[in-house]
Amino acid sequence: MMKQNGPHKAEAPADSAAAVARARASNALVEAAARGALREMKPPPDLLVEGFPFTPALWMIVVEPLQPREETDGGIAVVDLSQEAEAFQMTVGRVLRAGPASFDGETTGHVRLSNFTDDIQRREDLIGKYVVYQRHVGQDLTLRKTGQVVKAMKVTDLLGVTDDPHAWKFYI
Repeated sequence: MMKQNGPHKAEAPADSAAAVARARASNALVEAAARGALREMKPPPDLLVEGFPFTPALWMIVVEPLQPREETDGGIAVVDLSQEAEAFQMTVGRVLRAGPASFDGETTGHVRLSNFTDDIQRREDLIGKYVVYQRHVGQDLTLRKTGQVVKAMKVTDLLGVTDDPHAWKFYI
């Protein structure tokens, strides 16, 4: 066995100052990279303006669901789990496209589809409007390029039109 010749020596002050300087430089690099990543994050494109590669058939419509809120009315950030829950419950969206027969014909109860509302009687009138739709209807379609999700559904799955899409609350 070897004997130790005295107590362990502490790091010299110059070494600890160098370690602190390296740590600060590393933190500065991480912060700069994070700021750069945030600058590079672009909002998703407006699908109503830029369009997308899908034309609904017959009486189908395409709705872009409203995105969950990221901040409460009081300014508190909403955690990801709550955003996911709200997105699951979301039943409000903006109509992007409507099929050629979306307002032709009648329902099984003999109600003409052109009598959707007093203001909306043609498919062109519906595009760009915010609508409330039934929960668990339609087919989710994900755009590969942007990751945005749209819903394809029947025009009869709509419950109505809303002037203020943010007026609605969704709970689990």
